[in-house]
Amino acid sequence: MELSANRKLVLLALFIALASILRIVESWLPLPTQFGYIRLGLANIITLTVLYLFTFKDALTVLLGRVLLVGILFIGLGSSGFLIGFAGSLLSLILMYLVKKTSLFSIYGVSIIGAIAHNIGQVLMASVIMNIFAPLNIISMFLLLAIPTGILTGYIANLFLSRLSLYLNIPLKL
Repeated sequence: MELSANRKLVLLALFIALASILRIVESWLPLPTQFGYIRLGLANIITLTVLYLFTFKDALTVLLGRVLLVGILFIGLGSSGFLIGFAGSLLSLILMYLVKKTSLFSIYGVSIIGAIAHNIGQVLMASVIMNIFAPLNIISMFLLLAIPTGILTGYIANLFLSRLSLYLNIPLKL
C-alpha cells in the first residue's frame, strides 16, 4: 500500500519531532566525561527508520528539520556546536544512504557506518573551526566508540522498523 502524500507529510513531521525529542533527551544523559562529548546517537534511529521506509530526500528532510529545530531551540544556529553536529549528521546520512544502496550491509552495518561517519564529520568540522587537526588518538577513540553505539542504534531502529512497517503496511527490505 502506498501512503498518501498527506499521510507521508504528517509522518515526516512526526519523525522530525521524535528525532528532536530523542536528541534533547540524550543530552540529559550522564555519560562518562573521560571520553569527551560522546552521545549515543539516538536521533539516528529515526534517520535510519526514514531511510529504510522512504527515500533519501525524505531522510534528508527529517535530518535537516531535526538539526534546525534543535539548533534554534537549544544550541543556537551558527554556533560551533550546531556546525559540528550538522557536519556529522549530514556526512552520516550520505554515507548510510550510499552503503544501504549497495545491499552489502544489514541495518546494523549501515548504522555503524553512520556512527563512524558522524564522528569523522564532527572531528573534521571541529578541526576546521579551531584551525587545528585533531590528534589521531582522539579520532581513533571516537571511531572505536562508534561501533557499540552504531550497533545499539541499529538494533533499536530494526525493532522500530519491523513494528512500524506492519502498522503502516509498508514492506521492508532489511
